[in-house]
Amino acid sequence: MQSATVSCSTITDPDWLNWSDCLFTEKVAVFRLKLADDAIIPPYLYAWLQPDERERAARYRRREDQNRFVFGRVMTKVVVSKFTHLDSADIRLVPGVNSKPELVGIPDFQINLSHSGSWIVLAISSESVGIDIEKIASDFPFEDIVSNSFSEREQHYIETSRNPRAAFYRLWTRKEALSKATAKGMDDDFSLIPSLDGNHCIETSIIGGDGFWAVTSFIIADDYPATVAHRPIVEIPKFYTIESYQFE
Repeated sequence: MQSATVSCSTITDPDWLNWSDCLFTEKVAVFRLKLADDAIIPPYLYAWLQPDERERAARYRRREDQNRFVFGRVMTKVVVSKFTHLDSADIRLVPGVNSKPELVGIPDFQINLSHSGSWIVLAISSESVGIDIEKIASDFPFEDIVSNSFSEREQHYIETSRNPRAAFYRLWTRKEALSKATAKGMDDDFSLIPSLDGNHCIETSIIGGDGFWAVTSFIIADDYPATVAHRPIVEIPKFYTIESYQFE
């Protein structure tokens, strides 16, 4: 029976740098982009998209969804072009296993994207990586899904936390990020994916990957918890803020 080790931890106060400070040699890097409520897609951004991506963008009926897709794709292409020294127009993404985005013809880098509310986050690494962000919704009845999504120990942790809602979202992003990193996705094993602080030895079938996985939680902004899951590195992930005007 093959096993995997999952190590969960939290960075309480990540150092968010401007993306102009990025060396583009980091082993694991996280980028965040905030969209204004009234954001309008500048026409020139469509030049960054492939024809099929422009068609997909046009199919979104809600402006917010179209904004997230276009800005997310452009953000990904801009960042990947910096790491790979390729022209952003030549960077193509296709859905892989369980719809996890894959870079066409760029095997040395892996990416993952997530969005919620006003924020888009991107993780890039030389190995498998997954990221998840959630906006804490004060009216979401999270208690209704705790028993189906968490182990008994995790349920107890959430129920006895000073802020059960925040605890729920933090643990949820950990499970999501890891399932995205391995491309296993959400299935019947979701409740078995470990999410409490510390090291956990589990069967590889539970997460869909072997070896060691680091699952690092952090805060994007108030009420926006996030987690990045990645292979172990010596240093902690690097965090960068990118503004939409920097796409020009």
